[in-house]
Amino acid sequence: MMRLFLSTLFLLGVGPLWSQGLQVRFLAQTLPKNLPEVVGVAAEEASEPFSVPKNNLSPRQQMPAREFVLQTVGENGKPLSKIKLPESGSDFIVLLTPGKDTVFEPVIVNSDDTSFRPGHFYFLNRSKETVVGKVGDTQAMLKPGEGKVVVPTNPQQERYYNVLLGVREGNSARPLSSARWPMSKVNRTYVFFFDDPSGKSVDFRAVDEFVPPDEE
Repeated sequence: MMRLFLSTLFLLGVGPLWSQGLQVRFLAQTLPKNLPEVVGVAAEEASEPFSVPKNNLSPRQQMPAREFVLQTVGENGKPLSKIKLPESGSDFIVLLTPGKDTVFEPVIVNSDDTSFRPGHFYFLNRSKETVVGKVGDTQAMLKPGEGKVVVPTNPQQERYYNVLLGVREGNSARPLSSARWPMSKVNRTYVFFFDDPSGKSVDFRAVDEFVPPDEE
């Protein structure tokens, strides 16, 4: 009878791990060459295999627990990163940046964060320099390792923002980019700042995320 009861609980999805309905999307700043599919592993549970993209967010993947190891598939899977999701929330985005002691260092964003909406930008500074920026009339400064939501203001012709990016040098800034970024009501954008391969300059990369109206 007890076995039947436990089996019924399992079928109803009352288990301690998967019942949480944890969903995670992944986006990598850069990828190791020929990275195979990966899984999220906790105890003896594992997610379905999936590929980590760098030009868009992955589809939502159901994770077995709030703490899990991201590793390559197979019996001798290579650990890539240890990830600990916040205690509250069930839908997250994990930004994978190059790690020092592991392949990836995770930066976790709550997908339901109401401060990060379509039309906003999430700046993530993984460089060794302090980055400054101006999106429309909104100014931002990020020290190494910092991330923040940037809410742009004053679009031009309701179509685009004038954007200035730079690296702080004393009381001034060395220009990094001057451009026009399109205004959007359906995308929110992740902007990675990182040291270029030479280690002498800072580069950046932007990735858009489409947000369906019913998810706003």
